[in-house]
Amino acid sequence: MAQRLRDPIPREHCWDVDPETLAEVGWDLTPKRRDQSSLMSILNALSSVEIIPLKECSQILMGRAIKSSDLVDAPEGSESIPYIRIRDVQRGQATKGSSWLTQDAAAAFDARWKLRTGDVLLSKSGTIGKSGVVRNGAVAAVAASGLFIIRPDPDRMDPHFLAAYLDSSECRVWLDDKARGATIRHLSMQALG
Repeated sequence: MAQRLRDPIPREHCWDVDPETLAEVGWDLTPKRRDQSSLMSILNALSSVEIIPLKECSQILMGRAIKSSDLVDAPEGSESIPYIRIRDVQRGQATKGSSWLTQDAAAAFDARWKLRTGDVLLSKSGTIGKSGVVRNGAVAAVAASGLFIIRPDPDRMDPHFLAAYLDSSECRVWLDDKARGATIRHLSMQALG
């Protein structure tokens, strides 16, 4: 073991990283390999298919941070707005919230942040890469700050295809590689663009 530390085998026990590569990963010095992922190999093999960035065929939004004092465990009246957290995304879909905004918070909430049918939620904090399509009881809900809201252009991409793609093992590994942080991992919007 001591010999390996004194004379490590390149590409097995250590590797060199140039400044340009460090700049690409935001100067993250986390000791992990960043070789080409299997997702990139698959995408490179699709040379006959046009591949475009996600931001060109969808709108990417951030979930909203709501104070705990503005949340309740049960709906308050007919105008209650559900609050969708990462734990509410199950088996590729988000169908209901586990908390609701108080009546005062709901009355003051900007409608442009409400979820729509076909929005795709993607976890960006803690659990990286958990995804699901907004359905039923999650429509008109509010996504928590730990989620991205990806609103695909319906003329260019099916939300169920996007959710399946995001849930693929190759894409989840790629998303995890793009996440930063030692204790709590975070995925930036820049990584998705």
